[in-house]
Order: sequence, then C-alpha cells, then structure tokens
Amino acid sequence: MKKIPARQCIWSSLIVLLLLLLTSCSQSQQSPSPVDTAPPTSTPPHAPQPTRTQAPTATSTIEPSPTPSATQITATNLQGITITFWHPWSKNKEYATLALVNKFNASNEYGIMVTAFSQGSKTYQNVSSVLGSKDAPQVVVGYNNQIQSWDNQSGQVLDLNAYINDPEWGLSPEIQGDFYPIIWEQDTNGAGKRLGMPVYRSGTVIFYNQTWAQELGFNTPPTTPNELHEQACAAAEANNDSTGGLLITTDISTNMSWVMAFGGGFLNKSETGYQAVTPENEAAFTFLRTLLDEGCAWVPDAYYPNQEFATRRGLFYPSSIAGLPYQESAFTDANRFDQWTALPFPGVDGAPVINLYGPAYSILQSTPEQQLASWIFVKWLLQPENQAAFIKASGYFPVSVSALDALEEYAANNPRWSQAIEFIPYAQIEPAFGSWGVGRWAFGDAMEELLSPDFSSSQISALLANLEARLTEIHTEQP
Repeated sequence: MKKIPARQCIWSSLIVLLLLLLTSCSQSQQSPSPVDTAPPTSTPPHAPQPTRTQAPTATSTIEPSPTPSATQITATNLQGITITFWHPWSKNKEYATLALVNKFNASNEYGIMVTAFSQGSKTYQNVSSVLGSKDAPQVVVGYNNQIQSWDNQSGQVLDLNAYINDPEWGLSPEIQGDFYPIIWEQDTNGAGKRLGMPVYRSGTVIFYNQTWAQELGFNTPPTTPNELHEQACAAAEANNDSTGGLLITTDISTNMSWVMAFGGGFLNKSETGYQAVTPENEAAFTFLRTLLDEGCAWVPDAYYPNQEFATRRGLFYPSSIAGLPYQESAFTDANRFDQWTALPFPGVDGAPVINLYGPAYSILQSTPEQQLASWIFVKWLLQPENQAAFIKASGYFPVSVSALDALEEYAANNPRWSQAIEFIPYAQIEPAFGSWGVGRWAFGDAMEELLSPDFSSSQISALLANLEARLTEIHTEQP
C-alpha cells in the first residue's frame, strides 16, 4: 500500500473538519410555506430565497422581564458576551451581512461576538417557533407586521426607546434626526413602542420609456393618472397588438401604490382597524380596470416583465427599485438603446407617491447583558459606512441622510437609483398592524380578481365590500 505523506493527512483532516463546520451552519429544515405571513418584499428576479436554517427546538422557556436601564451595565459586563443574529438574506446580501458581522467581531471594544444565521424565507416561522425559549436568537430581522405579530404572541420584542434615549448607550438627537422621518416613524406600533430599527427601504416606482414617449408626441412624463392613461393608450394604439400601454402586475406592493396614488388606503378614520369601501379606493380600482377594458394595459405572463418593457411592449412598467439593474440588463440583452427612467406614481392631485417598505432589526428579550450587546451591534450596523456596505450589495435605499455621503461613488455609477432617492419625501406606508401580514394577501386576492378577464367594473363596489369584511375578520383574529 502506498504510504500517504503526513502533510497530506493533516490537510485532509483540516478540510473534513471545515466541511463539517460549514454543514452545521447550513442545516435544512422543512416548514410550512409562509403564504399568510410573507412581508411586503420586492425580490428581484433570479434571486430565490435560501432554505438554510439553524434548526430551532424550543426545549425550555424564559420569562419576559422588564427592560433594565442600560446604564446599570458597565463595559466590563459586556466582555465575551455572545449573541445570535437571524436574518432572511441570501447571496450578495448575505455575503455583505457576514462581512459586517466579521468586522464588528474583530473591532468592537467590548469583545462581543455575533454569530449570524440565514433563515431564508422561513425567518418568520422559525422565530415564531422559538419565541420565549432559550433557543431564541437575540437579534432578528422582520417587517413591521411580522414583528408586531411576534410581540403579540409573546411580548418578547424589546421596546428600543429605552436604549435609543439612554444617555450613555443611546443615539444623540442629531443622529436620530439624521434618519428620514417617514422611515424613523415606521417601526413603531400604535402605542409608541419602538419594535425595531430600520435596515433599509425599498420603494415602488414606474419605469418609463422616454424615447418611445417622445416619438408618440409626449415630451414630459405624466404627473396625474389621467396623463398616464393618455400616454398608455397612445402606446397601445401604436403597437396595435394588445400590448404597449401599462404593464400591470399582480405584485401587492405595486398595487398598493396605485391605491395610494388615488389618496386611498385601508385604515379606518380612527386608525384602529380596516376600511376598504371608500371613494378613493373605488377610483383606484376603476382606473386599473378601465385601462384593461380599453386595451391600454395588459397583464404579461412574466412576473418580472423586464424584457417586455425593453422591447416596447409596455410604455410603463411598475417595479421596485431593486429591479433597476435587472431592467438595465434586459435592455442590454435585447440590444435596445431607448432612454428610460424611473418615476414616482402620479397622484390624482399631481402629488407623486411611492410605497416605501422594508425590514427592521429587532431585539428579543434575553439577559440584560445580551440585550445591551445586541443594541450595540444594531447601532453599529446603522452607522453610515455600514449602511453603505449593505446598500451596495442590495440596491435598496439607505435609512439615513448621512449614509449618502458614503454612497457618492455608488450613486454616480447608478444614476437612476440616485434619482429615485429623491422620491423618499413622497413616501407612504402600508397599514402598521400585525394583522396586515395576512391582510395584504387578502388585498392581493382582490386585485387578482379585479384584473381577471371575466371581471366587470360594475363589480368593484361589491369587491371592496368583500375585502373590507375579510380584512375586519383577519384583524379580529389577530390585531
């Protein structure tokens, strides 16, 4: 038998050990599909969510305890504290996250050590399954409705106001004021409890083919729905093949944008529940249905019709900002050279609108030392240069103005993204209820019915009444 050199044996052993360690952080677990709790996401095409997860097993429980004053803990108490961080990201966003975690572990003065695990599309379910147990992570990522649901289930989500306003460990008024106001206010509940700190924000925009519009006789983009209607019909008439106008999608965040553009929404006047039957909502539904009935809009088979927009099968294509690089690639692949841009949604009164949404870092109850260590980690992630590192990997919006200084080169290389940043002051947000995680899917079902071939405009009033009844039922079951 041929003798294997000792050095080769050593290297082989090290490789096997490394593979075992990697496997332990990449265990797969089967759990139900998150059809009723999925957040308002804008996943770009060709980026499926991972299923990697650290298997949660709730073997023991911990009792919720009041958040102690951070000032009761000294830096010495933080030495060697370890925290676990669960997030939903894959690919570039996961790589950027791991790089940030490694940087924090190597540089923080307290010796705090963070271990990050991607839970992929199972994040909501996996966190829910370990709430209140010793298997729960200390830092999690979720959307407002998901975090409220976690808090409603267990009361385990910390109110971060105590940390934000702490004289030693908190955020100065200048830093708090650096966050975009609409974003800063988004991660609270109706009682003023701060459930999390914003990670990033995505927003819905409309891609618009300027070259084609000018050929059709329109030298400026539409600023009202009526102007968009006129241009969409002109494009459809030019194609004369049932394409050309507005590319309508069934994406929930996009269709919420149309509702917002007409001054509509689903909160009742007291903002304690839902209301769908309003003149504004009916106007938004009627606008989309009329475009379809007149042949000025169509629903493509592709969920992300980038190719259709690039080849002049649509003058307008609503998308999230995460779709910008994919649309650029589609023009390149089609060998098309039209000039195009991103627009906010045109409001009925001429005021532009975008639907702004995104996840937050939340901290779950653990030990006082782990809670403070988690806050220090989250606060560090939100420093402008660290925000910038994540934005470069994701293409989303930063959450504070000063982060733009660290993104000057990125903005110069991505002019449409840079232009879209200017739309943040036009932002509106979806209902901030835990029940909206399910409610938005009820809205999505209503939109699919509205856009179906056999639907008639005369049915819109009944459709909205049914939607309101369903939203009210959902909110009663899970506020």
